[in-house]
Amino acid sequence: MNINLELYRIFCAVAECKSFSEAAKQLYISQPAVTQRISNLEKQLNVKLFYRDSSGVRTTKEGEKLYQYVKYSIEKMNNIEFNFDKMLNNRRNKILTIKISNDIENIFIYKQLVEFSKKYPRIGIRIEKENSRQAIDELEAGKVDFVIVNSLEKIRKQNIEKVLEREFEGCFFTSKEYIEKNNGCINIFNNTKDYVYILPQGDKIERQMFNKFCQKYNLRITSKYEAESINIRKFFVKSGIGISFGIKEELETEFKKKELIEIKTEGKMIKCSLCIVTRKNDTEKKEGFNEFLELIKVG
Repeated sequence: MNINLELYRIFCAVAECKSFSEAAKQLYISQPAVTQRISNLEKQLNVKLFYRDSSGVRTTKEGEKLYQYVKYSIEKMNNIEFNFDKMLNNRRNKILTIKISNDIENIFIYKQLVEFSKKYPRIGIRIEKENSRQAIDELEAGKVDFVIVNSLEKIRKQNIEKVLEREFEGCFFTSKEYIEKNNGCINIFNNTKDYVYILPQGDKIERQMFNKFCQKYNLRITSKYEAESINIRKFFVKSGIGISFGIKEELETEFKKKELIEIKTEGKMIKCSLCIVTRKNDTEKKEGFNEFLELIKVG
């Protein structure tokens, strides 16, 4: 015999509800689907399981016997599924999910991430890249714990709150070798056309800041090379090829080691702000949520 547990689950629901329509509501399927499944089971067993009349549905003698046989098994199966789902939810609840839309957002919280992982090694953290609007929608739906966005993003969701905001400064940078190639001096304002530029690509925050800087000081700077990744741009610059633009905080290590040189400009540099947002009044917080939030606020 080909045993289909789902047919027996539907059979038990109808027997208990004494109604095809009520069983359909309980099982979240259509009434025609319930009727069809019961018909299939009756054909498979070659026996009539229910009487149907104006008062509803009642089991036949054979149907009552079948119900007594399978009731315990179906209850046990439902209990297994419930406990399995609970186990999966508990496992998911031990992973905090953070959505970012730009690579530089990693520097926003990397220190807190390291500290958190040391204090709470049982709780994992998953960082995923996502379009800002999509990330906010997932946050609102409870699929994400935190989202890091450009503070210029318009967030109109009433149940979303900002928990921290930090300001970052842009800068031009190059290598000692490239400075020596240009007689020990680089002046972006006076000799713009003389230099090779490796610029951020697309709509990255760094590119937006660079464009605003050029607009503010009426500079016409064109790129010979473009790359989305800051690591690729740093590689080109360290090779002595030219000048790039990035977030100052992201370059501090190389500046200290003299592997990269910050180019001072006459004009005031453009700044941007990033903020961390989460859901307001979230009653179903994951394990470690409040601890991570506290680390973020302390900085």
